[in-house]
Amino acid sequence: MTTHENPRLLPNDTLGFDPDAPIRAGDFVLACVEDREEPIVRIFYPHGRHGAAYHALNPAIEALKFSRKNQWVNLARLKFIVRPVETLG
Repeated sequence: MTTHENPRLLPNDTLGFDPDAPIRAGDFVLACVEDREEPIVRIFYPHGRHGAAYHALNPAIEALKFSRKNQWVNLARLKFIVRPVETLG
């Protein structure tokens, strides 16, 4: 998946992430963020020198915004999606 190529996710999709891939603005990432027990999967946008915002694919979900680098860490960038054959119709 390249920058600004937002995936269309369907039920039962399996997401493959690459922890070694460079992460740029607009990439779909797996990240750990402050105040969340589980990692999130969102679109990453850096803000300034130490900030970041994570946007969901659903525009009705409010973005998560952080102002300090120690509030978030990107773990990996989305590399591929495996879609079950029955989902393809």
